[in-house]
Amino acid sequence: MMFRERIRLRFLRKGDVRFLSHHDLMRTFERAVRRSGLPLHFTSGFNRHLRLSFPLPLAVGWEAQEEVMEFELEQWVTLGEVRQKLEPQLPAGLEAVSMVLVRGSETAQVVEAEYRVTPLAPQMDQRLTAEAIEEFLRRGSFEVQRLRKNRLKTADIRPFVREIRPADGSLMIRLAVSPAGTTRPEEVLAGLGFDPEEISVGFRVVRTRVKLKGE
Repeated sequence: MMFRERIRLRFLRKGDVRFLSHHDLMRTFERAVRRSGLPLHFTSGFNRHLRLSFPLPLAVGWEAQEEVMEFELEQWVTLGEVRQKLEPQLPAGLEAVSMVLVRGSETAQVVEAEYRVTPLAPQMDQRLTAEAIEEFLRRGSFEVQRLRKNRLKTADIRPFVREIRPADGSLMIRLAVSPAGTTRPEEVLAGLGFDPEEISVGFRVVRTRVKLKGE
């Protein structure tokens, strides 16, 4: 049986790299780990590829403080050496926050995500009132329309919203993530009365925390 060491990296994303798509972010990390010289583990078969996984994709334009990425090595390497070899290969705006060795074969499963949503204009801030938040949280359901495979589908996002609280001019939004689905900060903002155009240009979103099963 081939030896495999799985590394869980938590990383920060800020600056211009926040505009990378999820696929571009994956390619960026793939280039970085390939250039690191670490003994990477590849899948078997004719079309071999690296085992990289991102359990919760990050939307274009969002910053993040503790994103999760996992990759595998085929030889034992200390975490200190992994960090020493990988960090110089990361582009500006991507920074390693922590690394741990993962035991067992189960990949990371996200159960909760937290976001800081900051209005970019005073008129937006004035509408983020405690009354609007309480009114939304009292609701038993809130349905949104999502485009899936060129068809609109209705989804109830209220069961996934665990907490909304004001914090120093921003909103902290805590959302459940499960195999049944999740929701996104912009859908929560729609529940607070903002229209799509206001949401797209009027707020800065930072994913501050990703909680994994077992943590």
